[in-house]
Order: sequence, then structure tokens, then C-alpha cells
Amino acid sequence: MQNRFYLISIVLLILFLGGCTSVHHSGCEGDSCVDASPDGGYDVELPDIDRPDTEDARDGGDADGDVEEWPWITEYDPFEQTVTCEGWALGFGRNITIYYPYLFHHVYEKEEVGNILYMKMKLFRYNFETGENEELQTIPFITGGEVGGLELGEHPTNYFVGCKRTLEYPDPQDTSVYNVLEQECKTFIAQDVATGEITQNPVDVDLRSEDCITFGTSTVNVRQYDASSNRALLACNVFDGTGSDYYIFDFNTGEIEYLFRQSEDVVPYVVSSAHFSVNYYNSTYPYFMMNFGSNSIGFNDRIMVWNWVTGVLLWSLDVPEHRHVSMSITPTGLAYYQVMAQDANEEWYIQLRQINVETGKDEVAQTGSRNVLYPLVSLRDYPQYLTYQGTNVKTLSYSGAEPGPYGPSFIYLHDMERGIRRKISPNSVTAGASFLLVGTEFPRYVFYTRNTGCSFLKDLVAAGILDATGQLIYDPAEE
Repeated sequence: MQNRFYLISIVLLILFLGGCTSVHHSGCEGDSCVDASPDGGYDVELPDIDRPDTEDARDGGDADGDVEEWPWITEYDPFEQTVTCEGWALGFGRNITIYYPYLFHHVYEKEEVGNILYMKMKLFRYNFETGENEELQTIPFITGGEVGGLELGEHPTNYFVGCKRTLEYPDPQDTSVYNVLEQECKTFIAQDVATGEITQNPVDVDLRSEDCITFGTSTVNVRQYDASSNRALLACNVFDGTGSDYYIFDFNTGEIEYLFRQSEDVVPYVVSSAHFSVNYYNSTYPYFMMNFGSNSIGFNDRIMVWNWVTGVLLWSLDVPEHRHVSMSITPTGLAYYQVMAQDANEEWYIQLRQINVETGKDEVAQTGSRNVLYPLVSLRDYPQYLTYQGTNVKTLSYSGAEPGPYGPSFIYLHDMERGIRRKISPNSVTAGASFLLVGTEFPRYVFYTRNTGCSFLKDLVAAGILDATGQLIYDPAEE
């Protein structure tokens, strides 16, 4: 039985920062921390990059977008179940929690009484086995859009913060002008995933950070919750969405301990274009992994990993050309992240790396794919399983802010300990992510999305990809 925390959410991430190449790894804080470069003893090879013209597609065409066409691979998959092609299953700013056979989601509603508007939230539970999308109840709150905290154990529970928001429109015909009559986040909500029932727990103090209260941020996101200590890892956006505060809230004392405070950081993060991504299991108790910002066209990110229980920053990396699509960390502290790299022929590719944040050992992750996107560690009890989008095409193109492979990609499940992998779907993708689901005794089901705008569920045991005990089955045809 898997335990502790897993987070499942698909979101719009808007993160940007500038910075130089440096590596930090320690179990320390402040001035005593080690500032180690690749020459400082860690096995790290980060490219010295001459950034290309952002309007061009590298090896994929010219500034006018002239690129060769590539075949779209679509096959019938008898083991693939279409969940929905509607936006709610993709998140789009809403909390999604999955514990098989249920997917929990919500939509916001507005109740207008004269020129007063009350924000509410309608909760739903989708059953993968029956296809029923059950309406649970409506509550007088809104919540953070990025993620909820799911604690597993004897009674799996989803946690989120309920925030009240009431507006007044001086002119009901002009909703762009309003006064905020009420805005507070003083309710911590626990939802039993077996029954769907919720328990509202009032809190004496506001769960937003000081800067979020000052700025007027209306929601808080739960990253993790530790019932044994009654503390939660929370996040809220400040500065009109251009940055975030990450902090530990102690429900016993009402005190806040900051892991990262936007207003105190030396490099402000500025927002550029929105970027579609996945909430990538970046929180695995007791670790919390986050990437921040970017300037220019989606590069120069800072990656940071904390032990949030102790409040210690274990590792951070400011690296040019980090592709901030996704990253993931195992319960043993093995973190996966991506950088732009060059091969012996000076051709670019999206390299997947892995670093043990406790020891500092950093190396290339061996996947068999030249370009790796959306690496996700899905299950705490099976940290060897990594799902990702992979391709061996050499052409990279620039569509919007980020580089990506120009050619067929596929979604894989990889056993990183045994060195074997299988395609999750025979169909090619241009943007897709996947994760194994909690809620079964052994790994069995995978949930994934493709650029079709739809989400899917697949029984990997029935498909012959996993055996009945959740072990990946070797297939020489996929070598």
C-alpha cells in the first residue's frame, strides 16, 4: 500500500527568472552552504550555450516556420479508455486529485444577489469504472488552482484550503470595477476520498502569507500535509502572479516558516507567456522540488529542493537552458530534471539528468530516448518507475517559448533499476504526460493526456505491460 503524499494536477504554470550557471548542494542554511560548480567535485556537465535566435527553429526550419511534415501515428488501442475531452479533466487552473477509481475535480460558481457576488465551488467525483461524474456538494469557498495535498494510508484524504471571496459591483453592468467585501483563507478542508465527504476545519488566522494578504491574493495551494505534526506545506502567488511564497504553516501554533519568500529574494521573477505543464509529483514526503521563473524565452530556471519537514534547502541549481516542462523526485531524494545539451556532433537535445540531493551525485539518466520530456515518478513504493515522453528525433523546433522535438514522440513507462521500458500508448504525441495511479494494491492503471485535448486511462496489466504484481514485463520488440 502506498503511503504519504502524491499530488496529481495539470496546470498552467507561469514561471520566469534570470540567472547564471551554479550548483548548490548542502544540508545547511545561509552563508555556511556550499556553492559548488561542476569543477567543485560533483559529476555535472552543463553546456556553455550560445542561445539561438528565438524566432528560428533549430534544424527545423526558418523564421517563417517552414518545416518538413512528419507522420502522425494513430492506432486503435483496445486497452485505452477515453476519460473525457472536456477541460475539467485537464485541470486548467483547477485542483485534480486521483485515487483509483475516483478523480476529484471542481468548478467555480457565482451567486449574484443584487450587486453582490459570492464565489462558490461545486465538487465532483468521476468514477473511472462506471463513467459517472457525480456531483458531491457546493461549498462557499474557492481554492488554490494548482494542487491539493493527498495523504495516503488507512483513510486516504485530500486536503485543500477554502477561501471566501465576496465582491460588490457599484455598477452591475460593469464587472471590471468592483470592491472586495470579504476575502480570507481561514478554512482547512479534508476530503475523504472513499466517500467524497468533506470536513471543514476553521482556523483562527489567515492561511495566506503576509505578502499574499497585502497584495490581495485570493487563494492558497496545499502542497503537502503531515497529519502527525499537524503542519502543511502551502504556497500562494504574490505580485500579480509573478512570484510565489512557499511556507510551512503550523496549525498547532498558527506560525509560518518560510522556505521561499518572493519579496526577500535577490532576483525578482518576471512573468512571460503561459506554459502548459503537469504537476509532476514534485512533492514526495519529505522532499519538495520546485523550479522558478525564466527570462527571455523560457530558459535560465532555478531549481530548488527542500526537506520541508526540517525546512532545509538541500540543493539548488541555476542553469541556462533548463527546460522547465517538468521535474520529479523520489522518496529517496533522487531528483530528475532537464537541461539543453549538445552531443559529439554539436547537435542539441533535451537531456534528462538525475541528482541525489542528499549526496550530490549528479549524472545523465539513462532512458534510451535522446529527448525526454515530462519525467514523472508516480508511486512512492515504486520509485524505480518513471513515466515520460521520449523521442530519438534529432530535429528541435521552437514553438513559442520552449524548444521541443520536431517529430513523433511516445509516452513510456521505464523501470530505471532494471533498465527496461515499454510504450504506454502506440500513438505518437507532441505534448503528453502520464502517471501511474495510487489506489490499487499493485501498479496497474496509468492516466495520461495527449495533444488531442483528451485524457485517457489504460489498464497496463490487461495490456500485458505490467504483470499481476505490478512488475514491468520485458518485451524485446521494444528495444
